Amino acid sequence: PSRDHADAKDHIYRYCLASIIMLSKVANTDEEFVSAEELLQRQYLTSAEAELLEQCPAQQVPQTLWGWVLCGCTQLVRDNVRKGGNWSPLGCFQTECVKAREGVQLVNTHQFTQLPFAYVHFITFIVNINNFVIVLKGAFKMAMAIAFEDQSSFISEAVFMILAPTLYQGMLAISYIIHDPFGDDTLDFPMLPFEEYTSTACKALLSVGEKCPAMNHIFEEQDMDDEVESDSSAQSERQMVDADRKQLELLASRKADMYSKVGQLVEKVYKLQQLHSRLIKGVHDLAHEARDLSKHKVTQESWQIIAPQRTRNLTSRMS
Repeated sequence: PSRDHADAKDHIYRYCLASIIMLSKVANTDEEFVSAEELLQRQYLTSAEAELLEQCPAQQVPQTLWGWVLCGCTQLVRDNVRKGGNWSPLGCFQTECVKAREGVQLVNTHQFTQLPFAYVHFITFIVNINNFVIVLKGAFKMAMAIAFEDQSSFISEAVFMILAPTLYQGMLAISYIIHDPFGDDTLDFPMLPFEEYTSTACKALLSVGEKCPAMNHIFEEQDMDDEVESDSSAQSERQMVDADRKQLELLASRKADMYSKVGQLVEKVYKLQQLHSRLIKGVHDLAHEARDLSKHKVTQESWQIIAPQRTRNLTSRMS
């Protein structure tokens, strides 16, 4: 009995009752899919949950709801462990949910598995033959009682001859009536009172159990612990936000430094490209000059005059 996880408890409560109602409803229908409008009107399901169940085969709807119950219990256990709890009742929850699902499966098996016609006809034939033999034997004994004027034997045989076949035929009729106990007949299970009792018991456990006077001090301590925990969590969140902001500022400064270094590197690469292009041009000019000199015969005196001038030109171009 705790005030924690009220939403999860409400979901589990609604799904359990919805499973009981859908079990009775599925047993009385032959359709492949069943409508969840009744559960939606009784606020046991939301519109989204009703749409999901309407897409599920009719016989699997009650079992699907118990799967949802197990998911809710698993979430409760995870929250408890996340808050530092040492005891994990997940195994108990799984066992109970599996038992409930197996119970639903057993009901579906008995409900939708028909007895062989040969067996039913054989039982009916035996009952009719038995009644015929009883009547025939009673008729012979009544005739002998009339012949010997034995009124007590006559009356006893007459009563037995009437009651025995009537009881056997009545049991056949009752077996036909109770083969589907989820209907609206007099001999069927009282599903509405059972649903009402289950709903009342669950509400009492969830609502009245939380208001136990002996647990008030525990609830107050829990509230104080929750407030302290919320304050500490808020403070830790603020510290995390400050640390993240500082980290982002550091990353931004490093990014700016990197961009400046990349800019300087690009500028140097551009200058190197210009020097490379000038060097290539000077080499080409030198090759042209060598080709021109090879075409003309140059004496030693003329070469001593021309060479220094051409060297100065090439040097000025390359610089």
